[in-house]
Amino acid sequence: MSQVAPKTYQITFTIGKQLDPANVNFKFFGQAGWGTEFKGTASNHHISTSSTLFVVGDGKEHDVSGTSVKLDDGNIYLVSPNKVSAGETYVFTVDLTGGCANAVLKVEKK
Repeated sequence: MSQVAPKTYQITFTIGKQLDPANVNFKFFGQAGWGTEFKGTASNHHISTSSTLFVVGDGKEHDVSGTSVKLDDGNIYLVSPNKVSAGETYVFTVDLTGGCANAVLKVEKK
């Protein structure tokens, strides 16, 4: 991810290229490798979002494309009834100004 400000990182995804519109499922890590893994409330490295389109998994069952699926804690998903279309571009910004224990994900459609 690119650092766009102190403790603030950003990545841009295009639906149909980097993200499959039928299966959005990815996770943020705090460094190369598998060390600092951002999760929901079950970790010292918590990530949250106020996005109404993409959600942070909480380890519970949710409707994904009409199927009840247990969302892995901390993974980023697109849940029903939300939909995205091929060619749409979204900017994901992870704000760590509150520390790794309080990461905030912001999502903006471009």
